[in-house]
Amino acid sequence: MDKIKNIHNNFIHNILKQSENASDFLMVSLPDDIIKHIDLTKIDYDDTGYVLKNFKEYFSDLVVKTRTKDNEVDIYYLVEHKSCYKSSEAIFLQILKYKYSMWEEDFKNERDWRIIIPVVLYHGEKKWKVPESFKDIFNAPIDIKKYLFDFKYILFDTKDIDKNIYNKLKNNIILLSSLLALKSAFEKDDIERVEEIIHLLYEAGLFDDIDRIEVIITYLIQTKNIDEKKLVTLIDKEGLKGGEIMQTVVDKWV
Repeated sequence: MDKIKNIHNNFIHNILKQSENASDFLMVSLPDDIIKHIDLTKIDYDDTGYVLKNFKEYFSDLVVKTRTKDNEVDIYYLVEHKSCYKSSEAIFLQILKYKYSMWEEDFKNERDWRIIIPVVLYHGEKKWKVPESFKDIFNAPIDIKKYLFDFKYILFDTKDIDKNIYNKLKNNIILLSSLLALKSAFEKDDIERVEEIIHLLYEAGLFDDIDRIEVIITYLIQTKNIDEKKLVTLIDKEGLKGGEIMQTVVDKWV
């Protein structure tokens, strides 16, 4: 299970650690009432080296930083990747522990507390059923809930990728292809999705720069019932030299 989880985590890290991809991911995942306040041309990443050792298991995902358009305040986005989850409580506890760790660091350094917006990137097999608000995991009357500590997260479920997402990401085929690969990661026989991704990469001219797409090709091999020979055939269908391309990928990753 850990090996499988690492395959997904490593893939997402490789993709979202590129600032252009992180910016566009926030663009398609954040609601308009947040987008209108932030400058997505200014992307940075938070150093989580201060996280306590006993919390390390909770922080395998990315913290992306942007600024508001008036440059007055930084906003931090905890991009939490999930391919499965044990319970609603586990999700909220994981987010809460990260928030606590960050704010404790701010408190110790006598600085303003950071604004942290949790973003969950989900591509699991089962339906996402985690409540939107932390207070909703408690079985209590509304009159009592209003006094409980509360926060929300933003969900990007790859199952919801639609024509609108395709259109928004038409100029970033790397990210679009990556999200589509995640969407079908547990459908091992979904060769049609592999064909679609290869065609998207071809149409965008990305096979001319194998370094940019080798992560995607490798992830497809790792998550699909497809051998190197079949992948070569699919690449050949686009009029490319699949054998040479695959050999380059194999030399670097396998």
